[in-house]
Amino acid sequence: MANILVVFESGVENYQQALDGLDFIMASTGYGHQASALFLGAGLSLLATPKPENSSKQATAKIIKSFPFYDIDDVFVCSDSLAVFNNSNTVYTDLDITELDSALISDFIARYDHVVRF
Repeated sequence: MANILVVFESGVENYQQALDGLDFIMASTGYGHQASALFLGAGLSLLATPKPENSSKQATAKIIKSFPFYDIDDVFVCSDSLAVFNNSNTVYTDLDITELDSALISDFIARYDHVVRF
């Protein structure tokens, strides 16, 4: 069983790439791997409060809310990205999110067997 980190750097503006990442993380747990998610930069837009007129953001929000059903319990955000992002948006998710200091992200990533970026 591999320990996989999926890094989301693409937001809803690059919907297909973000959706591919969400599909990947859910599929990896189906094969017995332990998966965690890290949201950086534009990837934080996937965690923003969806607006009614933005159906793609609503679709990704529903997928992210289903993470616990796929045993994806470890969700992380870069604290620097979150500080910048929260100036204009609000993180909506009901998931337990752990903030990581940007200086420690390299060491954090090194703990995983595989890292996949979307």
